[in-house]
Amino acid sequence: MRLAREHLAALLTALLFLTGCGTPAASPAPVTAPPPTPAATPTPAPRPTLPGDKIDVGGYRLYLDCKGEGSPAVILEAGLEGDATTWKDVHPQGAQFTRVCRYDRAGLAHSDYGPTPRDAERTAQDLHTLLTLANIPPPYILVGHSFGGLLIRRYQHDFPEEVTGMIFVDAVHEDWWEQALALLPPASADEPARLASFRLYLTAGWRDPANNFEAMDIPAVVAQVRETNGLGALPVTVLTAENFTVLNPGLPPDLEQALANLFREQQARLAALSTNGRQTIVPETGHNIPRQNPAVVVEAIRAMIEGQ
Repeated sequence: MRLAREHLAALLTALLFLTGCGTPAASPAPVTAPPPTPAATPTPAPRPTLPGDKIDVGGYRLYLDCKGEGSPAVILEAGLEGDATTWKDVHPQGAQFTRVCRYDRAGLAHSDYGPTPRDAERTAQDLHTLLTLANIPPPYILVGHSFGGLLIRRYQHDFPEEVTGMIFVDAVHEDWWEQALALLPPASADEPARLASFRLYLTAGWRDPANNFEAMDIPAVVAQVRETNGLGALPVTVLTAENFTVLNPGLPPDLEQALANLFREQQARLAALSTNGRQTIVPETGHNIPRQNPAVVVEAIRAMIEGQ
């Protein structure tokens, strides 16, 4: 819209210039016509906003929306390129019995851009600063969907005294990319395009922060999560989707089944990080559990709070 106004202003200026340079009138005192009144420019519609606050965490602001009262507070961490709307149903339902906070990482939705590339350590520090400045005191139950599962593990590692429980929602394991690549058949000149593109992603694509919208350095995240330790007896719940919908369709069926088995087994390993961990298969639900079956996430939160 700004560009359109600039073009309009330039056009009006050009018209006025041409009028001033036209053939002189016979009158000894030329009369300058008043500039034409431009048509009213419609006011651009404001970008939809969510209730909440934007808090400066060190030169850039992060969006935070907390509802409800109670302790421990529940902190919701979305997947890669996911924003606060991931939790649009979990957030208000959970807030009926405790304080629940959703937020946008730097560069996503309502938050400002921050330093790039991003990684798990930077994300954990950002979140810690955000919660501190917003006066949301620990202890916290961390809930991570998909890639967010990696990020909450680093937060627990860096601030273990703040975390009283963890819920992994169809979460990614740090070994996913390398072990998935190992399941692929040898490359061939006539392999399907979908398989070829998936091979390229697992070989190189995931390693480049420029290949995801939030400039997340996935190899750095993987390395930083591998530095973390076991979770002792920390309460851990792993919610695993019955339907494997993590990947786009089109892979050979036998390969897709092998990848589904790997993804589910890796989530079992997340539960095994704690002596107080358990895995639940969520029936008739795909990877996007927070949107497809928010009630199961809310009930996992409730059960964890009641068990403490």
